[in-house]
Amino acid sequence: MTAASHRLAMTELLVEHVDGIEASDIEIVRGGASYTFDTVEQLSKMDCESVLILGSDAAAELDSWERATELRALVEVAVVPRPGHVMPALKDWKIQLVNAEVVDISSSEIRAMSADDVDLDPRVPQAVRNYISDNELI
Repeated sequence: MTAASHRLAMTELLVEHVDGIEASDIEIVRGGASYTFDTVEQLSKMDCESVLILGSDAAAELDSWERATELRALVEVAVVPRPGHVMPALKDWKIQLVNAEVVDISSSEIRAMSADDVDLDPRVPQAVRNYISDNELI
């Protein structure tokens, strides 16, 4: 797995021109095992509005997550559709469906494509491709 510092840097590159979205290092700074509830609880104590963004595949499992009942009371969830996954019925969760063009690619697919010298464009933004190359992540 790619080091947390690199994952954060690539996330920062992805959101640097998106108003209202900021990457956070609080899980890296906190260290150890990280549960979503702990992160959302920490963010709720800061002066910011938090929305948990998940793919429909991950959202389908929300009720089984650590401290799910408490998490449900703390955060709104934005669900992005994932190809091949049905939007789950999540009773009592504050859900916002994201109507966006979905790029059907995973990090493992990106690594495999890069290793095989397959062009990642346009599925991976240029800034992230440059970062991957400059830091020899693949």
